[in-house]
Amino acid sequence: MILGIGLLLAAHGAGATNQELVPGSRLVFPYYDLRAGSLTLLLFTNVGASSAFVQLEMYDQTCLRQDASLDLTPGDVDLLDIGRVFGEDPGGTFQQGFVDAVTFSGDVLLGRAVIVNVAADWAISYPAAPSQRAAGQFGVFEPYPHRLYLPAFLSPGVIEPSLFVDGLLILAAPHPTTPGAELTELPVRASMTIVFDDGRSSSAGTSGHHVIVPISRIVGSSGPPALGWIKLVNNAVDEAGNRIGLVGLYLQTVIGPGTAIGMATRLWHLPAGLPEP
Repeated sequence: MILGIGLLLAAHGAGATNQELVPGSRLVFPYYDLRAGSLTLLLFTNVGASSAFVQLEMYDQTCLRQDASLDLTPGDVDLLDIGRVFGEDPGGTFQQGFVDAVTFSGDVLLGRAVIVNVAADWAISYPAAPSQRAAGQFGVFEPYPHRLYLPAFLSPGVIEPSLFVDGLLILAAPHPTTPGAELTELPVRASMTIVFDDGRSSSAGTSGHHVIVPISRIVGSSGPPALGWIKLVNNAVDEAGNRIGLVGLYLQTVIGPGTAIGMATRLWHLPAGLPEP
């Protein structure tokens, strides 16, 4: 059974937006799931020597926004059940989306999301994407990258009788200059190159406010699972002409009788100067 496959692509010169264990002033969680039978928890840690006020903006797939906040004492860790932010019945909105969190207390935040799918009996955890303050500029943050890699995935298919592998590609496009600000209509306009280990390649595209797309819609779903990787480039810019960066996530699931496995992979930053493979 193919479960432990992983590829590493070196990303020389990448900034803190690609370092999962570097504290930041801004954290982006590219995916939450509050649909029936699902639970999303966000964990925040303040590694600084003073208190940190954290402002959070939740975006849903219909472009709606809702904010929340929390205070972290020095060295504090706090857990936020974001379903409680919207109440017991959000009325069809805010079921899925992403979260943009910021503090002006310095590069002191670490974050992690935990998503539990109670109905399918699996859970995943992934680190937030940190962005640090630009040197010498208050309220200005490193941009998120507009070129990303999904280093490895398995295309949908039957691994063995009654055991099926599937996946979701998720792309969030936080505001490039102002955390929590209103987004343009289509901040994700991604072109993609898909390459399989047998030498096949193809291209695809996707766009939207917050993209949650089955991997089958991008790579097809015929025969047994195939191993591949994807390069993504966001072609969208904001109203000021700034390139809009992305934070990407890939959820791979393996489902069968008595078996439910969920795996999460944050997409890698591809620096502009890195030669194409």
